Amino acid sequence: MPLSSLISAGVEALSNQVLALDESSEARRGQLAGKVLAIKITPLPCFYFVISEQQLDVLNQYEAEPDCSLSMSLFTLAELKQADKIPSLIKQDKLQLEGDIKLAQQFADLFLQLDPDFEEKLSQRIGDVAAYQVVSKSRTVAQALKSVLNKTPAKINEIASEEWGLLVGQLEYQSWQQQVQAMSKDLDKLALRIEGLSK
Repeated sequence: MPLSSLISAGVEALSNQVLALDESSEARRGQLAGKVLAIKITPLPCFYFVISEQQLDVLNQYEAEPDCSLSMSLFTLAELKQADKIPSLIKQDKLQLEGDIKLAQQFADLFLQLDPDFEEKLSQRIGDVAAYQVVSKSRTVAQALKSVLNKTPAKINEIASEEWGLLVGQLEYQSWQQQVQAMSKDLDKLALRIEGLSK
């Protein structure tokens, strides 16, 4: 099986599993039923997303003309967190779009508006009480991580240099640099003396 077929099968399976976690995604997918969206993310091959009321199919080839075609780099993909950024990305030439821009925005919303009910899905496997505990603890950990990550880079630099000793200050660096230069000169002198003695 070609690599592109494996990737498309993986994208299809993952997309449908993620969409299944949010019951409200069915209504959003229903609005797009019958539409075909071509997405080319460099360096990957082009994939065709065929949307039906039941599921999302991802194909490597599609004979007819898609309703909308998007082409972008892997780096631009990270900027598509908000559907309303699509027009500005087109103006910056980071995103090439042919066809219905509204369809592209609706397709982005299909995933961006996901609100998966993890607790409900988990409770089907491990029970209500255990699922509540797991989700509750996970949210606490997620909030703590978010709080840590939201610290300013200056604060992180301060901690890294003062408490952990990972970073050095400008004066320490300049002093070290002078020592290295002095040692380099001493080594050059030593090399000349050794060369003189060997003659």
